[in-house]
Amino acid sequence: MNNIFDLTGNTALITGGGTGLGQQFARCMAGAGARVILTGRRLEKLNAAADHINNCSDYSGSAYAVAMDVTDRESIAAAFTEIGGYGHPTILVNNAGTVAKPLLLEISESDWDAVLDTNLKGAWLVANEFTRQLIQKNMSGS
Repeated sequence: MNNIFDLTGNTALITGGGTGLGQQFARCMAGAGARVILTGRRLEKLNAAADHINNCSDYSGSAYAVAMDVTDRESIAAAFTEIGGYGHPTILVNNAGTVAKPLLLEISESDWDAVLDTNLKGAWLVANEFTRQLIQKNMSGS
């Protein structure tokens, strides 16, 4: 794979990494040599995405799947503990997201709260833990 950038030696954490854009971000970064840690709630999707990267010669990087619910601080902390075994991430792609029903009058308050918890609060919770970990290890990241 011809790349204009090199991420060899870097570890990238990608939330929502099992499907869609998260999976594509993982493939691009693994193609540039990064270790990618795919996180999300559906471990079977994460494992399939990681297996694709690990078993395809197009990628010089590697992939690992770790369960994480971005709306749950304890799940995030547990995931970061597990992630430590793969090398601390210095790159965060806060990709996890969800949508509500398309019509305003069909969305319940609990459905709307789930969207906000995932798309806004979840991004903040993961970025907060990511930054705490970087500071503790005296590392920089993006």
